[in-house]
Amino acid sequence: MVRGALVGVLALVGLGCTSELAPIDEDAVAPGVEIDALRWELRWSLDGVEPGGGGWTTASALGHEIRVHGAWVGDWGASLIPCAEAERSNAELGARHSDPGRAIQSTATIAEGHASGEDDPSAIVFDRVSSLHAPVDLDFEGRELDGPTRYCEAHFVLAGIGAESVGLAAAQDELALVLAALGVELDPDAGLEGASILIVGEWRAADGEALTPFVVRSERAYGRIVTLEGEGEGEGEGEGEGEGEVTTIVLARGLGGLFEGVDLGADAPVDAAWAVLRQLAQTASISHS
Repeated sequence: MVRGALVGVLALVGLGCTSELAPIDEDAVAPGVEIDALRWELRWSLDGVEPGGGGWTTASALGHEIRVHGAWVGDWGASLIPCAEAERSNAELGARHSDPGRAIQSTATIAEGHASGEDDPSAIVFDRVSSLHAPVDLDFEGRELDGPTRYCEAHFVLAGIGAESVGLAAAQDELALVLAALGVELDPDAGLEGASILIVGEWRAADGEALTPFVVRSERAYGRIVTLEGEGEGEGEGEGEGEGEVTTIVLARGLGGLFEGVDLGADAPVDAAWAVLRQLAQTASISHS
């Protein structure tokens, strides 16, 4: 992995970016977490969904039954934000936002969150296709930092799937099988490549009888900054003589509630996809141990 590759992705450039939440409280400064070395983990929760048939079923607040047969998201990357950088950014950038997380959106470029102008040793480039219908937890290799650093925030990005994204070929095969099973045709230019999220499934209203196939897809990226809670040093164990303690950073996402506020019978597919992507990011958590 080239750490510097993430710097441009996570650099705040303000190209069409907008914000959604209330301005941060600049007086509420998080204590931060001191880290010598770290490893990233991706975790998923199936709370609120019923697995089965290679996917899962859920019910929305609108009373809709939703069956997800195939769903994928572009997991681009993540990084930690040093406290000094977070405090500078919070003071200078009024567009930054606080709980439940600061979100920055862009329709044409990767959603971006912070920049120091330097290579970031905490950054990790996932650049992978993550399945939402059959999610898999992943552990990544640990890495030493340049020295003990106190971090106050974490930033992750969901973005368009590229031709070199890990798992693209396998996901495309899965997509073809799902589409064939449902008898749905997809425009050649509306596949997984370029999509930040793509979901194929069936749904029916509370008073409906037949299940109706649906496909929702978005190419918009979503970046989110969250406070890294907790004080003190990481509690992980060193992986070798002379190495610092390893702090595990967990990016956890849940599948229950992804379709809250989404009306598949009335919403445009691109709007429905964006709402699901936003829900996935806004309900995510980042913790450390």
